[in-house]
Amino acid sequence: MLPLPMDASTVVVQVHGFGAPTARKSALGEDSVVLGNGTLVPDPALRQLAACLGAAGFDARLFPEQARYPGGTGNTVGRRLRERARGRFVHLELGAALRRELLQHPGRMEAFSACL
Repeated sequence: MLPLPMDASTVVVQVHGFGAPTARKSALGEDSVVLGNGTLVPDPALRQLAACLGAAGFDARLFPEQARYPGGTGNTVGRRLRERARGRFVHLELGAALRRELLQHPGRMEAFSACL
């Protein structure tokens, strides 16, 4: 894989998913989205993204304040971005029901994407 040029304006968004067992274990809804930046401190841009998703009707939860589920703290890409002080890292964990909803309802996908 070729390295991509990155600078301070680069945003890397990784989308992951969790299922029912993780939702129960972590006290999340299967329609939740957990937002993290790979650290234990959500930055203002991540807070703004969570607010946008919440205003659009999504169950958006910031890691670690509103969700204990890992917010990408062990993620290699996020760590490398922080080490090189290049760009931002956004880690999204989507519940199974939310993933299905986004695929089945284009309007919901548009609302979700508009926040990104």
